[in-house]
Amino acid sequence: MRASPQRRTSFLDAPTSPRNRDAVTLVSLQKKSVTQILSATGDELAAEVEVASPLLDTGSVLLQQMPMCILVLIVCLVALQLGGFVTLSILGIPPRTGAVFMHLASFLASVTGVRCAYLLKKALSSQTLLAALCKLDQFVFDLKLEWSTASRKEFRVCVAAWILVTALYSGLQGREVWKTGLEELPWPKYVASISLAAVEAVVFMMSSALVITTSFIHSNLLLGLDRALDCYCFCVMADMDFEVAVSAWNSLQALLQCIGREFSDSFFTSQASGGLGFAVVLASGMMLAYQTAFDGSLLAQELAMALPVLFFLALNLRVFYHASSLTEKCAHIPAFVNQIPTGSSIDLDRQYLVRFISDSSPGFVVKDLRISRSMFVKLCIFTGGVLSALLGVLSRAY
Repeated sequence: MRASPQRRTSFLDAPTSPRNRDAVTLVSLQKKSVTQILSATGDELAAEVEVASPLLDTGSVLLQQMPMCILVLIVCLVALQLGGFVTLSILGIPPRTGAVFMHLASFLASVTGVRCAYLLKKALSSQTLLAALCKLDQFVFDLKLEWSTASRKEFRVCVAAWILVTALYSGLQGREVWKTGLEELPWPKYVASISLAAVEAVVFMMSSALVITTSFIHSNLLLGLDRALDCYCFCVMADMDFEVAVSAWNSLQALLQCIGREFSDSFFTSQASGGLGFAVVLASGMMLAYQTAFDGSLLAQELAMALPVLFFLALNLRVFYHASSLTEKCAHIPAFVNQIPTGSSIDLDRQYLVRFISDSSPGFVVKDLRISRSMFVKLCIFTGGVLSALLGVLSRAY
């Protein structure tokens, strides 16, 4: 009689149910593998997070404690703002051509801020992500002081950026209000215009705070992962235990995949909104150039209203740079391990670690797309080329 086959116990084994078999994909198996590496399943995961809760940054704590009614309030104010635009158009007060950029900045910031805040609040409630952050704290334990210093510096930069962009937006909005007052509108129409400008300014201040908080959370985690790679390289060179280094790299790679997966939606949303705003500014700028007959001084004054939108583009490029730098550092680790002197001309353990790291395709991955330094350089070249061409047109027109 034939011996019965052994019972499958691995989560990688094929399921017996046809319904479950349809749900098995490479992505789902990767997620299960990462979860198992992080020793994060069910009650064990919850217990680990409860015992060693991760030290969240200021932005994450603010988002976690922020009630959902704040997001609902922003959505209601945006709806009120759109209704005000329609009402003013009916009253015969169409928006100025340059003021369209102000409306675009406010609407773009509100949509991006609300969407990213919701996605991040959802991600920060994930037990898998909290377990990954606990592991990240363990990795950077020796360099936590340096990470804390970088985190505080990043927080100060973000606060200064928010103050700068809100002051810029308020100044440009005040300029538009002053222009409206020069048109000698009837008192009811003037009050309606002022009220709409005030609502728009409040929406922009709240939404830009959410956008910059999202940028800070992304940058802070990317800096933490960067410090984790530094700590890993230091431990490999100090201990020269390549067998332990293989296991440590497996955990570190799981960290990269887990954090990239949990934050992929918010990262993609912020980057896409910045690119969309840049495209709209370019299209509107060319249309404005033809409407003003390429009057250089008038065109420059109106395009100054687009500075808040371009600010969000610069903010997204900064986060994109941190992500590409993380992938670039991962690509350099095999060469670093390969040059560690071991006293042996041919060290098979070291060579196995080099191949293991290279074959794991390390880096920061968003939506199955690895953010590389070459992508960042191409993006900067494209953005710089388009902006230089636009400035060239303006200089010739002026």
